[in-house]
Amino acid sequence: MKVDIAVPEVFVGGLLGSMLIFLFSAWAIAAVGRTAQEVVNEVRRQFIERPGIMVSVRHGKFNSLPPFCFLLMFVRTICLS
Repeated sequence: MKVDIAVPEVFVGGLLGSMLIFLFSAWAIAAVGRTAQEVVNEVRRQFIERPGIMVSVRHGKFNSLPPFCFLLMFVRTICLS
C-alpha cells in the first residue's frame, strides 16, 4: 500500500492526526498547571488554619494532598475543564 501525500484526503488526515498530539499535550499541561495551583491553595489554607507550621510547632496534613492531587488531575484531564 502506497501513501501519497499529494492526495488531499491523506494530507488532511496526516495534518489532523499530527495536530491531535499537540492538542492532548496542551490539555495535559493545562491540567497539571491548574492542579498545581490547587495544591498551592491547599498549602496556603493549611498555613492559615495552622499558624504553628512555620515555626515547627505543628505539622501540616500531609496525607490529604496526594489523593487530592490525583483526583484533581484525573478529573481535569478527563473532563477537560
